[in-house]
Amino acid sequence: MSEGSQFNIDQYDPWQYPDNSLDYKTMIASHQGLGSIPQDKAATKIAVIGAGCSGLSAAHELMRVGLHPVIYESAQTPDGTPRIGGRAYTYRFPGDPRAFAELGAMRIPEIFRITTYYMDLLGMDHSQPFPDPLLVPTALYFNGKKHFIPLGGSLPPEIAKAVKSWQNLIFPLMARMANSWKNPGLREKTWQEYVESYKDRSFYDVLREAGLSRQEIQLFGSLGLGTGGFDSLYQVSFLEMLRLMICKWEQDQRHIKGGIDRLPQGLWQKERRCTHWGPQSLAQLNNGSPLPGVKEIFTPKNPADKVIVKDSAGGTAEYDAVIITCSPRALELDIQVNRETFSDEIWTAIRNLHIINSGKVFVRTKTAF
Repeated sequence: MSEGSQFNIDQYDPWQYPDNSLDYKTMIASHQGLGSIPQDKAATKIAVIGAGCSGLSAAHELMRVGLHPVIYESAQTPDGTPRIGGRAYTYRFPGDPRAFAELGAMRIPEIFRITTYYMDLLGMDHSQPFPDPLLVPTALYFNGKKHFIPLGGSLPPEIAKAVKSWQNLIFPLMARMANSWKNPGLREKTWQEYVESYKDRSFYDVLREAGLSRQEIQLFGSLGLGTGGFDSLYQVSFLEMLRLMICKWEQDQRHIKGGIDRLPQGLWQKERRCTHWGPQSLAQLNNGSPLPGVKEIFTPKNPADKVIVKDSAGGTAEYDAVIITCSPRALELDIQVNRETFSDEIWTAIRNLHIINSGKVFVRTKTAF
């Protein structure tokens, strides 16, 4: 039996990032939140660019400690107002409140402890497993041939062989991380060694170098990691696949009852007891709507000077700090950003990070199938 097949994937609990030991969930769950600020800094305005889950959770915690997050959003609803949610985007079919389609994020791993903390805070039900392939009866079509896999059934031999080849590659890498997980310094060191080894190598290249045949790669790409096809991701960095496996983001994924957009909408609307503000919500602090999308960010060379933000409606404001949660694509194409805004290392990361476009097609049916 190979080293890979002996690895027990349940032997460690990777709820933190491999390269960051910050226990952010414990911080935000405490009564004091992220901490305290000097009294003379209370109500200081901080720009938050992006009204998705990242921007709203950051703004939510800033509000709790007594700061004033001012939120900007470029995406719009059909009536032209800024849309809350970002990639947590639930489309509800007219005429049937039960029928909806998740146009963005649609399944949340339970290992996302920060996300599940906020969902529990908002009373959201995430108890139902997402019906990923192999967790339900599964039909797999490959090269014109149909493979039916009943619940609890075995994979077809050629697919099982491809999956075993993948496990023999990934399990030893995961095992090494698992053995260092309780030592934050060693964990970060091990991960950085992986970064140096794989930073310039694609997912496909690593599979080929590991000895998987082209047919095995195609078969594995059709099934994915138990969550659907991965063949469209073969050009991305292998590091992203490695992080996904190490952090168990493909394990125990959950369906969000009522739609994933309840999370950003809840963060926007929920009142919390806040230092300086008392009971307050982000919606109240932002007069019921985010400001329109940002067109320019100007960061001065002198850190004591204000950051200038201009929006698409012609508004201009100055801030002590700006939190940017929009996509790298928006920074490259939609927002004019001067060089002082980021360090050389971050500019390099933005240039090297490529987002893969994807699409979903939903068909409303009378009954489930």
